[in-house]
Amino acid sequence: MPETILNKLRKEHREMHALLHEIQTARTNKLRKELFARWKEEMIPHMEGEEVTLHTKILNETPGEFTLRLVEENNREHHQIKELIQKLNFLDTESKEWLKTFLELEQLCSIHVEHEEGKLFAEAKEDFGPDELEQFAYEFEEAKHHHMNS
Repeated sequence: MPETILNKLRKEHREMHALLHEIQTARTNKLRKELFARWKEEMIPHMEGEEVTLHTKILNETPGEFTLRLVEENNREHHQIKELIQKLNFLDTESKEWLKTFLELEQLCSIHVEHEEGKLFAEAKEDFGPDELEQFAYEFEEAKHHHMNS
């Protein structure tokens, strides 16, 4: 059975969370840098793919104050995550400031996933049928690949 966008996102969220844990517990600075680079390579296209597919589809299907606030909140969290990534890019991975900022990023990602998998996924399940959610999974993958190749 084909995978829906919601299942695909849930799976990627778990993978990202596991990778964040690996970064936090990395025994060497070199490994921490490598894992963080890998996490960024996966996370940025993931966020872009969400915005282009799920967020846009929900807004188009159910325009209204609640939906607008929901999508804006998710996009705002994406923006905050990107800002923290930028900050981490310029810090030494061995510094206390890097670790403090990384822990802030990890917490924000957890909060974001909770919001998204709760409210936003519920809205998507209400708005779309299984076939549409499966189609969105393909579109999500295409959007991610487009972002990686641009």
